[in-house]
Amino acid sequence: MAYCGKCGNQIDEGVKFCPVCGAALQVEQPEAVQPEPQQPVQPEPTAEEKLQQATQTIDSVAQKLGNTAEHSAVYDKTDAEANKVMA
Repeated sequence: MAYCGKCGNQIDEGVKFCPVCGAALQVEQPEAVQPEPQQPVQPEPTAEEKLQQATQTIDSVAQKLGNTAEHSAVYDKTDAEANKVMA
């Protein structure tokens, strides 16, 4: 139940005018609920796209592993020749 802001009389909900004093009543409109913005759905990558991504990752790692610095000049060549063994 609501009350008239001018005379204080109890009035029914949704009434636009007070039945006792005739004052115009402000009818409160319910606030419009804004829907939360939804995140765009990312499509699941296809098997081919997953394979391509995995291949690129493997190629990148292989390139890093194969790109090692040359350190043979640090060691004595005669020591390497004298101690050759099959690993």
